[in-house]
Amino acid sequence: MKVKVLFLLFIFVPVIALNAQRLGVKAGVNLNNSKVDFNGMDADLYTGFNVGLISDFNLPFSGWKFNTGLLYSYEGFKLKEDYGNNMGITYHFITNNIEIPLNIRREFNHFVIKHYIQAGLNSSYALSGRIKDGESSRSLSFKNNADRFDFGASVGIGCYLTSKLQLLASYDHGLTESELVFGDQIISTKNRRWSLAVGYMF
Repeated sequence: MKVKVLFLLFIFVPVIALNAQRLGVKAGVNLNNSKVDFNGMDADLYTGFNVGLISDFNLPFSGWKFNTGLLYSYEGFKLKEDYGNNMGITYHFITNNIEIPLNIRREFNHFVIKHYIQAGLNSSYALSGRIKDGESSRSLSFKNNADRFDFGASVGIGCYLTSKLQLLASYDHGLTESELVFGDQIISTKNRRWSLAVGYMF
């Protein structure tokens, strides 16, 4: 499965580069607040990052664009097992993902700085993962290969600081549920994420 995903990415990247009307790069911070179903425990906020290639395509309507890209995203969540008396273990569930965002963007020129809003879909595939608990680390296992895939909705707002430099704040709401193996138990999780990123268009 992983080989097939990588093969598709090798096809997708050249298609973006050759057909994009504007090509750029993006880097930002992820603030994950995943919804977790495991023994009544709530996941704590986890800070990660994203970086990758982005592209813009003009649509046949004034001020409208289609935005996509190929990103690497480092993200996860934390669960704390409380033993009482201020004792416990915090488990860090971390995944390395490849993401493909698909957004429709509406640009405005009403203010001094050009700004925009966007909405669309976001899909990702977890290439690998780790569970860390302070001193130890082990591979993260998924119940099924299908649990590596995530699909969700995305909304965002941003502005152009210059003609090439842009700032974007967005929220991604995962619609699919992933099941992770944790010892002899299963953790069900849905991705919830805020992101703040900077993009540069060539």
